[in-house]
Amino acid sequence: MKHIKSILNSLNIELKYQYFSYIILILFLAILSFSLFNLFIQMSNTKENYDLFLRTIKEYKELGIDINEALNTPVDIEKSETGNEGKAEVVSNILRFDYDNVALSLNNMQPERIVTHTLEWLTFLFFPFIFTVYGIYIATYDTKYKTIKVKAVKKNWNQILLSKQLSIYMISTCIIAVVLILNYIVGTILYNHISQKIPVEEFQLSSLPEDNNVVLQVLLSLFICFFFSTLGFYLGILFKGFIAPTIIFLVYNFIVPVLTKFDLRNMVSILGHEVFDFHSSFKLFEPIQMPTHLALISLIVFLILSSIISYLIAKKQSKFVV
Repeated sequence: MKHIKSILNSLNIELKYQYFSYIILILFLAILSFSLFNLFIQMSNTKENYDLFLRTIKEYKELGIDINEALNTPVDIEKSETGNEGKAEVVSNILRFDYDNVALSLNNMQPERIVTHTLEWLTFLFFPFIFTVYGIYIATYDTKYKTIKVKAVKKNWNQILLSKQLSIYMISTCIIAVVLILNYIVGTILYNHISQKIPVEEFQLSSLPEDNNVVLQVLLSLFICFFFSTLGFYLGILFKGFIAPTIIFLVYNFIVPVLTKFDLRNMVSILGHEVFDFHSSFKLFEPIQMPTHLALISLIVFLILSSIISYLIAKKQSKFVV
């Protein structure tokens, strides 16, 4: 009971520090900004697709082509080789193609699809970097601000590390929950706005995307947040500094290509394609195939080992020579 009270006390101190140092606010505003930017991009793309559809109708009329017949004719897309060893797509029915693009854009903006597309955009494009950096910072700020000696004298260091990890998971969960709620509200407002400019009922997808399990998508997104924040936490403890592990992760995540199926990014992509459909503008890269359960187990094992190794390394590190 005494240890639990000590951990809770350390957790309370950690949460207060992150609150008064504006870490929570900065993290929240960063994630919210990226998510709202995605919503406005979707609205802009929908307007552009609709304007293009209207121009195509005008061109078809000028050429004397029957509009209804064109809309009822399926799209045939052929891929052909270009001179520069590339591939080009030849669309046989531009009008129907533009119609489908408008219908898909409107479908992606529907309130019931907002959470899914927000999570697709955030989870796989921004969360790995944001939460890795967040984990690195939480692991190293005591060293940076010379408070590590004071804390090491007052409390068991493993309890302090545990309180830091718990604070990361709690804050991540709360921020994502609030961001999704705000996105749903703003997305609904934007959809109602664009519905006044575009006759939504006239645009129907020939085949609707499969219904997704939103709860499972949220859980996967949280798992990815926890995973990369723990990875950052481990790197911060290992290097006892902020800059070096941040640069290492930047190089790994954005420069080094995926070379094996057991690459962390590849396994995350495996889980992503299993849970999300990626019908929006963001498309996650196609992974090197492996069983989904193996990818999940491997990431969980890596998560557990990273935590254990972090504690072992921290236990051996001196808190008084920094």
